[in-house]
Amino acid sequence: RPGFSAALNWSADGGSTWRTTALPLPRGLDRPFAPDVAFGPDGTLYVTYVNLEGRGNVPANLWLSKSSDGGRTLSRPVRIARRLAFQARLAVDPAGTVHVTWLQGRDVAPFQLVGPPSPVVASRSADGGRTFSRPVRVSDPDRPLVGAASPVIDADGRLVVLYQDFKGDRRDFQNLEGPPWDRPFALVVTRPVGGGRAFSEG
Repeated sequence: RPGFSAALNWSADGGSTWRTTALPLPRGLDRPFAPDVAFGPDGTLYVTYVNLEGRGNVPANLWLSKSSDGGRTLSRPVRIARRLAFQARLAVDPAGTVHVTWLQGRDVAPFQLVGPPSPVVASRSADGGRTFSRPVRVSDPDRPLVGAASPVIDADGRLVVLYQDFKGDRRDFQNLEGPPWDRPFALVVTRPVGGGRAFSEG
């Protein structure tokens, strides 16, 4: 088992020197990993990360912590999602709503996702990260091999999610042996509709 871990590093002098703040986890959990960060409009720093479990370093929970002092201290983490949340990414809109996207796995084998399609999903918090909505599917059900979702806030302050459709390239998606895939992938742009209850391409 590799000893994966992660921490928050911050600088108060333009990057000349750096200090480290541990990513907090509830007692008994270890291996914080795969963090992402974003600042809110009031200067609050938000950090998402998972904790790993088992010899295979499987994501056990997806957490969010925040800091009001530039990363010197971090709050007690709030759980956003449970097992098999991969590739979590974070964005905060001008109203302070926190948006998190991730690839929700169904099952795993060594070095690959298995089972039914693993969709890109999104959740949001309108109360500064204290509570989060139930996840909403972002990726099209007709696109079964997806990943690398990136939430961004457009010029009008609205959420846009870009993700990759691997098309028929199951070899790379599941880390299988075989020759390189020789066809193009697709990049898909999607936006929330119906007050965030669903997502639509375009």
